[in-house]
Amino acid sequence: MCVCCSFREYNDGMKPARTLTLVLLAAPLLASCTSKPPVAPGVLDAGPSSLEASDAYPLVIDALENGNAAEQTFAIRTGNDEGATGKRTIKPSDTKGVVVVSWTVGDEPEPRNESHLERNEQGALVVLRMPNRERDVVTRFDPPFVHLPASLERNQPAKQDLTMLIADFDKPGTITRRGDSTSTITLLGGQHLTIGGEDSIAVIVRAELVSTFGPAKVNRTTDRWFVTETGFVGERFTETVRIFGIQSEKREQEIWLDGVERPDDPAPTKD
Repeated sequence: MCVCCSFREYNDGMKPARTLTLVLLAAPLLASCTSKPPVAPGVLDAGPSSLEASDAYPLVIDALENGNAAEQTFAIRTGNDEGATGKRTIKPSDTKGVVVVSWTVGDEPEPRNESHLERNEQGALVVLRMPNRERDVVTRFDPPFVHLPASLERNQPAKQDLTMLIADFDKPGTITRRGDSTSTITLLGGQHLTIGGEDSIAVIVRAELVSTFGPAKVNRTTDRWFVTETGFVGERFTETVRIFGIQSEKREQEIWLDGVERPDDPAPTKD
């Protein structure tokens, strides 16, 4: 599942400004450039000290290793689609060793966006490309974008510098825009969740991505919740766009897997 944002691309004044679309992972982006907020009271300092990619995304790993497809239903709690239902579909790609994770809202006939993932030699889950029908673009990454390392340790953030390459949806082989990005993935700790009426401890991972396209800076912070056996159960992101330092757009969304009760005090994102 991926999310995207758009902002105006400014040029030399001889042509009309056009909309530049940045497609990022939901899974997968951002917030303004302020100091990190304190961890919410609901986040346990004594929570799990590490998270394995295989435990975080068992359905993705199953699709990669065994060729099995899966589908999950999420309640969209905030954002433009608040109150709607989202469907997350996981299936093997026609390309060996690649899995496609797609996101569809309501009764839409086609997925809004897709993430094509594989496991690299280090065991990390990495995104190769993300077609986005809603925004009519395809985004690739150089090097492949690390969605989650093979193992993430508390107090040991995983950082990556990469280039985003954006093409029009109907011309995926022609790069029209590119930008520089820095990704930081941090294990925050644990938090109590009620799932199917039973108490569980979820691991919370924060993914921060800062991207620059000329005068525009896009910041995204995504908090994701993972529980044993089920894996990914919830997500909240905040995304802002600033052009010449002035905020031009802000987006937020929060989703939870069916059967999961939203915590009273979810981990905070940046303002």
